[in-house]
Amino acid sequence: MSDNKLHTTSWTEIEYPVTSKNPFIVEPIFEPKEVNYFLCRPDGERVPSRLSFAVFNTLDGDEDDWEDDPMMGHIRLQVLGDGDEEVEPLEVYYLDLSARELLTLESEDEKTLTFNIYWPDGEVSVPKALSSDGDLYVINRSEFDDGKTVEMVLTPDDGEPFSLHIQIPFTGFQLLDEKDNRISEDVEIDMKQAENWHYSFVGTPDKDRFSVALDNDRLNYICIWREDGQLTVRNQHDHMAVVGEIPSEGSIRQLMHGARTMLVKFRNMRLKVSLIDDAFKEEGMPECDAVALARFAFEKFINTDDEESLANDLITLEKKLFFQWYWLSDADWSHENMEGILDISDIESDPEKMMQQALLFNRYESFMKKLRMFSYMTQDDIQGDKIRERNNKRKILRSAKCIVAHQQGAESLWDKPLETRQEILQLFHLYHQAFIETLESL
Repeated sequence: MSDNKLHTTSWTEIEYPVTSKNPFIVEPIFEPKEVNYFLCRPDGERVPSRLSFAVFNTLDGDEDDWEDDPMMGHIRLQVLGDGDEEVEPLEVYYLDLSARELLTLESEDEKTLTFNIYWPDGEVSVPKALSSDGDLYVINRSEFDDGKTVEMVLTPDDGEPFSLHIQIPFTGFQLLDEKDNRISEDVEIDMKQAENWHYSFVGTPDKDRFSVALDNDRLNYICIWREDGQLTVRNQHDHMAVVGEIPSEGSIRQLMHGARTMLVKFRNMRLKVSLIDDAFKEEGMPECDAVALARFAFEKFINTDDEESLANDLITLEKKLFFQWYWLSDADWSHENMEGILDISDIESDPEKMMQQALLFNRYESFMKKLRMFSYMTQDDIQGDKIRERNNKRKILRSAKCIVAHQQGAESLWDKPLETRQEILQLFHLYHQAFIETLESL
């Protein structure tokens, strides 16, 4: 929960998980053990904190009344600073239950919606409800026209009344850009910005699923909405077998599972998303050759202060050129192969320059070893199911043998046809554990 207002002192921020949000309630619900806590300072520092460093107070409580445990209702939360550091609190809603448990849509028709509102620690009233029966509240649809919300008043058994607001969310699938604008047309997204694009899906009993086709139908999933805020992911290529689950809202990368293109289908909606990589322009791309790649990485390395970002950028080259960095050996990035990039002019007569270049190359060599390990560990977010894995067992074995032969110098992967390298890459990422086990058994 980022705060964009101007602060003159340190302040408190928290990040809510998807389970803290109910699509039918405007406000997120605070669950102490589920959120992430941060101490933020005017100089831009944002330090992770812990629940044990959080204190709580009522909205009108004295500054000496902070407690270690949250009280029921609309309250203030503050993380502790260093020494006498002044820290601004923030307001949260604590109910001692999750957002999904509090309210569910029980049923609906053309004129009304019926909500089940469950809260055992106090009384609930919905002034604009047409009727109520126990935990069921019937509300006219017209109350939600033009994005309006309906007040829900909660009165704790021990505390002051407070209000939450019921809304009718956008149902179905939506793609949101960096500014939370809804995108309804096919779109290309810069890979570096993909983490800032989000998907969201809110289902109803008769509209509870959408399909995702990845990389021209290489993978084809059905995502089924559950009221706990998760999507069950099933594989259409394998008789709807369950392959995992993801949140019903999150970064677009979570939904794309490492793919470069995605086609989303929901009822009559069709939306294609393509990730593009502008980190390296096509005209500046290296040849798919070990030494050329090592030299390319070195040229980028000497011009960056952010090794982590560079490593991520270099990994994106794998799917562009169909290779893997762990195919490279130490000899491929030897200093002899860096001629023209390492500055060795007059180096024998300049000990200080010799030391600087040696330190630079040692840093680069360490970076390449980390990059090779990063490449070896990278896999698709959702792995292929066991049945398809067994069906591809021979292909996995054949690909693993190609890698071993390459590592032993018997043959070169760089000389293999593009189709062969592409198959190795896909099998490695989609059946990562089986591929590694096969490779390491040879």
